[in-house]
Amino acid sequence: MKFNKNEKYSGGPIDESISRHAIKIISELGGETDELKAQIGKLLGRFRGYKKFEDDEPPFHEAKEYAVYVSSLCEKVRKALDHMPSHVEALVDECSYYSRGHFFYKEGLDTELMRLNNYMDFFLRDTKDLKISKGEKKKTSEHTLLFNVAKLIENYLGPNAKKIETADKAGDILVTCGIHHLPDSREKRRLIVSKIEKDMLKIG
Repeated sequence: MKFNKNEKYSGGPIDESISRHAIKIISELGGETDELKAQIGKLLGRFRGYKKFEDDEPPFHEAKEYAVYVSSLCEKVRKALDHMPSHVEALVDECSYYSRGHFFYKEGLDTELMRLNNYMDFFLRDTKDLKISKGEKKKTSEHTLLFNVAKLIENYLGPNAKKIETADKAGDILVTCGIHHLPDSREKRRLIVSKIEKDMLKIG
């Protein structure tokens, strides 16, 4: 199985820029909006940096294939260790003793492989009910950004702010800043914000 992790994004300058159209939308909220613009810029910078890491990751179905692959390797290596010829084991013991100061601990390696295999099995069990199409990546980071920007606008406008309007404004701001995978309708934007808000209340 191919699982190439070469040339992964390893960090860089943080891009907190906001488009001119987004600045106009924020300014139209009224009052002194400089702090709000700065806060939204920080959220955008954090999101853009995270997306560069996230976009380097394989689609979800490949991650599951990887877990199956590693699990099968663990089983194969454990079986191979269990059937290691005595003269091979003797030479490995000798090399281990002179290079590391102790004999090769086959049982310890077997335990670690079994533990890794269990971790892969746990991942597969934990994700078996997730409905993600082949090649698709989850859009949770975009939705979380929409929620955070909507809450900033809501807090800025105060108790009279209408949640459907703050969600819609947040969506407009983000779309003009080049954020994709957000719905066009204000109702769907409001549903995303409401769902995340409810989930956060359940967590605590």
